[in-house]
Amino acid sequence: MKIEISEDNVADIEGALRWRTDNPGPKRISTYLEVAAFRDAVIRRLGQAQLNVDEVHGIKASYTPSGPGRYGGFIVQTDIQERPIDTTTLFIECDGSTWFLTNIKECVKFPFDDETFLIMLTPEQNQLVIDRSTSQFAVIGDAWPEPVEKPNDES
Repeated sequence: MKIEISEDNVADIEGALRWRTDNPGPKRISTYLEVAAFRDAVIRRLGQAQLNVDEVHGIKASYTPSGPGRYGGFIVQTDIQERPIDTTTLFIECDGSTWFLTNIKECVKFPFDDETFLIMLTPEQNQLVIDRSTSQFAVIGDAWPEPVEKPNDES
């Protein structure tokens, strides 16, 4: 599967989501807007990592919602039944400046499981992120100037 994530393909994306997840539920991804929101979140995180638009080719990402009783990293409901739920995992990929939905899988999440949000970089992209994020820092001792002592005025 490789469907471009764009408003022109809303029907194709939602059809693929329905085909893979025949029983909609509270934690199932079932609309184009949810897929587009995931893509936008990935783009935001790549921007925060200082990767430019022309440097994101080949990046892959996956997302699975949290388990029951958890929302946005917080436990929001403590009286739930302790049983797992079926949910959806999305896989997307960047090809140039275009993002594609490449796979949809059903999975199981247990109560209070965190969401899973993973961005996979190429080794070159990973090095760019490391270089750019550490360029503003120096190791103590390497670049820290030695203190200068005040000269004695005893002449």
